[in-house]
Amino acid sequence: MYDMSYQIVCPELVLLPRTYEVRYSLQAKRLSARVFLDGKVEIVVPYGTKEEQVHEFSLRHRKWIEEKLALRKLDPEEFVFPPVGFSLNAFNEYWDIKFSGGMGSARVISKSPGVLCLQGTAERSAQRNALLLWLVKHSRVHLNQHLSHLAKEYGFIYKSMQIRLQKTRWGSCSARRVISLNLCIIFQQPEVLRYLLLHELVHTLYMNHSSRYWHRVSEVCPNWKKLDQELSRGWKVVPRWIFS
Repeated sequence: MYDMSYQIVCPELVLLPRTYEVRYSLQAKRLSARVFLDGKVEIVVPYGTKEEQVHEFSLRHRKWIEEKLALRKLDPEEFVFPPVGFSLNAFNEYWDIKFSGGMGSARVISKSPGVLCLQGTAERSAQRNALLLWLVKHSRVHLNQHLSHLAKEYGFIYKSMQIRLQKTRWGSCSARRVISLNLCIIFQQPEVLRYLLLHELVHTLYMNHSSRYWHRVSEVCPNWKKLDQELSRGWKVVPRWIFS
């Protein structure tokens, strides 16, 4: 709420698109850099920081930023939109996408198993929104079923579940036991989805990451460390068009 940002061109720093965003924050104690899935580079700085200091910081961390950007480079086919299809790995599903055009607003219709028909305007943002709406609606049924099953199996109690689209967080659990899941989890493997659901369900007991919390996680998901690492790398399999 108190943050301000602007963009600055840095010719010496080979970024995409050769700019980075500077965000002044009252909470920041030092300069830090973040590289998002969509390739945006953000440098968070405390108020009072001079532009020369920001520039020097970006040059000093150039190698790290370029390495993070490289991890986010996807296959050129990922830039084609609308995509020819996508895999919902969490549900062991693959959906082909057929574009039939037509009049009216963009909409997605499932005419046969595994096939989606994208109809209406060819405007990219409208098509993307239509696909996202379909994904949320389709995924809600599956995620509710998985979450409910695990809660009953291990004796957890939660109030409700909601789906969000976020660039940095996979999930969360509020003090009211409302579990939020990132839509991007549907592109991960089933065992990774299971770990995330259990991770959030344990938060209905412990609203922190204390030793008691992790002990309970290890009881319901013994290989959680391996799955947690896979989840951290999970952004690489999220289709590029989801965020752009």
